[in-house]
Amino acid sequence: TLSSSSAASDVYKRQDDLLLGVGGEDSKEEVKDILSLVPSGTASHQPAYTIAGAKIRSLEEVNKVKGDKIEGTITEVEKSKLSYDGTIIEQSVKGSLVIQNPSSKNRLWDIDVVLDNLENISLEENSMSVAELDAGKKHKVDYTSKGPRMLVLRETIDTNPARQQDSTTSIVLNTPCESSLIIEVENVSNVILTDVEVTKQIPKQFSILESEEVEYQLKGKKLTWKIGDLGIGETKSISLNTSIEVDTKKPIKSGKTQAKYKANSTLSGVDFNQLDAYCRGFSYMSVNEDERPDNWQCQAVFKNRSSFAVDLVKLQVQMSGSDSMLFDVKDVPEDVEPDDPSGNEKSEWRSEFKVVEGTERPDFTIQLGYTVLPKCSRSTSGTIELEQIELEVLDAQMSKKYDVGILRSYRPQTVSATISVKNTGSATINLLRIIDDLPGLFMPPDANSIVVGMDGEEISSEQIRAEFTSGITLEDTHKSPDGPGNTLKLTIGDKGPLGMNVGQEVTITYPLNAPDPSPENKHVEAPINCEFISERYGPSCKIGIEEVPSVKVSHKRRKFSAGKSLIPTGGKGNYEVLIMFENNSDSPLRNVSLPDFIPNGYELKGHKVSGATKELGKTFCSILLAKYFPSAVWDIRDVWDIWDMDTNGLVRDKGLVHVTPGEAGPRNPPREFGCCVDPVY
Repeated sequence: TLSSSSAASDVYKRQDDLLLGVGGEDSKEEVKDILSLVPSGTASHQPAYTIAGAKIRSLEEVNKVKGDKIEGTITEVEKSKLSYDGTIIEQSVKGSLVIQNPSSKNRLWDIDVVLDNLENISLEENSMSVAELDAGKKHKVDYTSKGPRMLVLRETIDTNPARQQDSTTSIVLNTPCESSLIIEVENVSNVILTDVEVTKQIPKQFSILESEEVEYQLKGKKLTWKIGDLGIGETKSISLNTSIEVDTKKPIKSGKTQAKYKANSTLSGVDFNQLDAYCRGFSYMSVNEDERPDNWQCQAVFKNRSSFAVDLVKLQVQMSGSDSMLFDVKDVPEDVEPDDPSGNEKSEWRSEFKVVEGTERPDFTIQLGYTVLPKCSRSTSGTIELEQIELEVLDAQMSKKYDVGILRSYRPQTVSATISVKNTGSATINLLRIIDDLPGLFMPPDANSIVVGMDGEEISSEQIRAEFTSGITLEDTHKSPDGPGNTLKLTIGDKGPLGMNVGQEVTITYPLNAPDPSPENKHVEAPINCEFISERYGPSCKIGIEEVPSVKVSHKRRKFSAGKSLIPTGGKGNYEVLIMFENNSDSPLRNVSLPDFIPNGYELKGHKVSGATKELGKTFCSILLAKYFPSAVWDIRDVWDIWDMDTNGLVRDKGLVHVTPGEAGPRNPPREFGCCVDPVY
């Protein structure tokens, strides 16, 4: 504010001259005395820490006024990272308050700044003062903010949109997955956001199925969505139809998504309340006697001697010795334009004339509050980046085995079945559905006999549901003639998520009873498949087995003939022994053993084995002499079906046996012979 006393007109004239630079070096001390009258206390309607309390006007209105202004700018820059659903992971907001003197020749002094809404910034005081700013200089204060938001960015990927349920992010290995990708922006501030733009890098595993009408541009693997202005509370989104196919078991990322925006406001909400400053200007009362004696024409005057535009915010003039106000103006409507050497009438302001009667020249106290016109602006720019979604891959390996592959006909037997499923993908498997064919030669097992475990620990029976239906489901060709069979439908993870992590293995065992298998079961297969999911509404992966277990029934009956004959050969006591073995069954015999007896006094001179052979098969024969002669055993490993074998051996009298009294003739030749065989199953 400015305050002056109108004790004498020559004082005011002298003040004017001095402020205009008239009077030279001799008047420096006088200048100090007169300028000491200029500053005064604030008006009663102003805060104690301000100069004038001028109203902060819009930029459009301020720009219409001629002259320099004191410039106050608040700028904030946001860099945030959000999860795909829009919640904050990291937020960084850096702000700066800048007070600038744009004049090229005049300085500013006694600058006061008052701020509102400091709740969300690191500044503790809402007011600050700057002693002075020379021409072209600026004063900067930095701060940080956290919490408030302007723009929310979200992204949703649904790998099973056909279900029209909660979105899912699991995908099946080596299988095209029709998916949907939705990008959404929402203005959560109380101002319009401008220059809103979203960009996204499309992963190589994604194929965008473009439609005719699109709001985005796709160049290579970069998608750009230029939104422009986004109104208060407004939400916009785009939906993309995509096909996703992965050939690796490792999870893939959804690609970088980023949004940028601008706003003519602050994210934190901090704002200017007041911005005031002094410049080269002064005020006085012009008092001149009227044509009529003892009538004084009184007028308040303000002169601007700077390049700034000045806002007069208060005028109070009171005559000495009187309680009444001659002038009492709360806000002067007209702004005072800067000084112009060519003569600008608008560079000074004059009030209306008022007549004061008195024999003496009246004295006045004048209070004229002014400030350089403030030009205040706020702005925010932001970059929002989304955390990439990880798409987990579904894959598993399965096997099924029977502990016995060949059953004997018409004999009750039990076979143990073992099924294993191993998680070889990257997604956690939470539900298994198994369909298992039980061939007709088996009875369905009791549900309580089914044992399910994971990594050696048994899974609770509440998590397992076993159902049997008549008839097999999967096999079409190699069926059992003994009956229609059954289908086992096994659900694992029935009451809650199974939680089968990567690398874990589920094992299922159960017994199968074949009460009376018939020989017609030449080749019976028992296929199985498994369908599993990671998410409740996610896509399912179905797998089978590479090696299908099979069983057959062997109808083996031991039918063979064996004989032994002796044929004398040249020389006394020499014989040829002919042993014959014939396999008359429909299958090979194994471990054929032909025990032979050679009487005491005879020795084996040589042998040979002859007979039919089978392609890719070999027959082996060996002679095993008993520990004590005269025994020998002919062992033959395999004798194929419909097979004749001849064994020839030469024996000779050793001449070592003494004939006891009463015996006559030669010793008896070897005749004893036996046979032992096992059927092959």
